[in-house]
Amino acid sequence: MKKARGSKSRIILIAVILFFIFLFWNFNRFQFLWNDRDKRLNFITKDEIEVKRSEKSEFLIPKIIHQTWKDENLPGLWASHRSNCQQLMPEYEFKLWTDESAEKFMEEHYSWFMERFRAYPHVIQRVDAIRYFILYHYGGIYMDLDIGCRGKLDDLLMFPAILPRTSPIGFSNDLLIFEKGHPFLKSLTESLEGYAWNLGSKFLTVMVTTGPVFVSLVFGSFDGNGDVRVLPHDLYGNAPTSYFYHTTGNTWHS
Repeated sequence: MKKARGSKSRIILIAVILFFIFLFWNFNRFQFLWNDRDKRLNFITKDEIEVKRSEKSEFLIPKIIHQTWKDENLPGLWASHRSNCQQLMPEYEFKLWTDESAEKFMEEHYSWFMERFRAYPHVIQRVDAIRYFILYHYGGIYMDLDIGCRGKLDDLLMFPAILPRTSPIGFSNDLLIFEKGHPFLKSLTESLEGYAWNLGSKFLTVMVTTGPVFVSLVFGSFDGNGDVRVLPHDLYGNAPTSYFYHTTGNTWHS
């Protein structure tokens, strides 16, 4: 048993070392991960939102909020978050994707990916992947269930594509706001197969193959990243000025 644990630890260590070597050799390409001044990061500002409000800019994103869970029986806290958002935005469509409905959607619309989709060793990898396909197909807002709404999200519908900045580096994928058919979403869906690695631990494997690190790395290779706007911490995190609040939890069901 100790020998097996030692072998697994070495595999994880090697995977981490290789990942950082990869970042080092591609320093200029990926410095946006930690450098907020990188010219590819096109942050949304409060002033810009005020201007768009005054000009009555059109909504580019449909009023649909997508969320996922294994079935329709949500845990109490997350059901409360969802209900609060619905009360704030009764004109929005709220779609809860279960494991069953997600697989049916994929079979119907993206059968070419089903072999990989079913082969993922961790449920959360399928949960990650489905959000990219759903947003590409429908457009709208994807939100993890442990995110709540402080108010209406109409301001964020005036941008074609939004990724949230997260700490310590890169972007999160717990909130995604995109117009239907956006090229970055296409790039995400088409990149999943090439990132289907096993990095020795669930955490590393999920983060790099389908999760936030995956999204960040694809962004670094995406030619049209200026069109993808970045939501700063003060509009995304738990600050009083944010559109959202985040609760401690883990929606990685298994």
